[in-house]
Amino acid sequence: MKRGAVVLADSPFQDVPGSKQRVEGAIQPGSRVAILDDVFTQGNSVLQAIREVELVGGKVVAAICIVDRLEGARDKLADHYYYLPIFTIRDLGIEPAAETGTS
Repeated sequence: MKRGAVVLADSPFQDVPGSKQRVEGAIQPGSRVAILDDVFTQGNSVLQAIREVELVGGKVVAAICIVDRLEGARDKLADHYYYLPIFTIRDLGIEPAAETGTS
């Protein structure tokens, strides 16, 4: 199985000469993709990343983050993708500002 890396950006890569894309890397139609981010808050950014991957033919199978801030991302993602936060903000001894889902 061929493996690769893909980088998604909030806007076209400004520090990569000639880049006009938000997805840089080799995603072939049907490629299985895991989205990895440092922090999930409400889940809006990761949902945008998922849409971008799907637009180029990828199939998102997992959403992974280092820290879930417990502000709604789980509710938006867990029913559709394998959802894996490595830690929650609570694991770091911090109570979430406004918890909108279960941890």
